[in-house]
Amino acid sequence: MVEFAAGKHKVLVTDEEGTAEYMFSQHDMLKFMEDNPSSIPEDLMVKTGDQLGYLMPNIVHAKTTAPTIEILRTLEKHDMTAVPLVNGKGELTGTFSQSDLKGVSTLMLVDLFLEAMTFLEDEEARGAGRPLSVKPDARFGEIMLPLAYSGAHRIWIIDEENKVIGVASMTGVIKEVMKATVS
Repeated sequence: MVEFAAGKHKVLVTDEEGTAEYMFSQHDMLKFMEDNPSSIPEDLMVKTGDQLGYLMPNIVHAKTTAPTIEILRTLEKHDMTAVPLVNGKGELTGTFSQSDLKGVSTLMLVDLFLEAMTFLEDEEARGAGRPLSVKPDARFGEIMLPLAYSGAHRIWIIDEENKVIGVASMTGVIKEVMKATVS
């Protein structure tokens, strides 16, 4: 769990002799916790995204119409792995993540000048679909469940107008469980 709380997404599990057995991921950890609710303290399960500190006053976002290359600059500038995509009204419409670049070859570099949503749709990237989101009063379990089974690494917290006001990551969720079980 310590490795996952530090941000690693997968760890190699070995037997006593050091022979590789299988990969265990953050998703696997969240699925285990979801399937074994007694592994999580009840007082943590009832905390909301707001109480857990997942709200952020000025969350960095990008417009769906921004060129992909500009979004990459934004990720680099703010040392981020993903950014919420918003429409002209500032409403959440997607997610652009570093993992959306998997499979991009040098022949496709011109695609980086496409609008973000066009790039995601053309590349059949995960961020093009409906992004995961919850309201600020969502409880820890309601935040953890979609992360465990969706394949996403983060869930955006949105207000009543569908505007992004925070984010919870798998790493952050695992850190919360560690803090609650160690203390």
